[in-house]
Amino acid sequence: MGKLISFEILLAKQPPVFFSNQCIDGTVVIKLRRALQVNSVRAQIYGRAYAKVDISQRSSVNDRSNDSNSRQDATTKTFTEEEIYLDHCMTLYNKEIGDGNNKDTLLPAGIHQYHFKFLLPCDAKIPTSFEHSPNCNIRYEIKATIYKNGNDPDYSCTKTFTVLECIDINQPSLT
Repeated sequence: MGKLISFEILLAKQPPVFFSNQCIDGTVVIKLRRALQVNSVRAQIYGRAYAKVDISQRSSVNDRSNDSNSRQDATTKTFTEEEIYLDHCMTLYNKEIGDGNNKDTLLPAGIHQYHFKFLLPCDAKIPTSFEHSPNCNIRYEIKATIYKNGNDPDYSCTKTFTVLECIDINQPSLT
């Protein structure tokens, strides 16, 4: 059996629907069966738009050796685009800095809770969450990661949330 029983993100607000300039409060909960060597625990808020389009083209090619034969060639071009709206990371737990000890910290068996708070920007409009398919979406998520050694993540979990854009319907452009 492993040392990690569970690793999850709990958001204070349910359902997890937010607007610009709101705080996202939550807790990362780690339940350990046995002690675990840990370098750090981090939380990251991430929001992005992603689109991927495959365009197929067919063309006929005549075979000069036999004028009656022609073959079809198909090519597919893939176009992708990504736009990042949010990308902030915070360290929730790490070894003591400046103690001259490069060893990782030992988290004892039991339940460990680390609180985080992210403020959604108010000066930049962030678009409403959108799901069309895995190839076309606007998604927002919080990812928690346990790093045991260096910069390579050892355990991670994510929690998605919804962002709604505030639109003032009294603006002249909307009437």
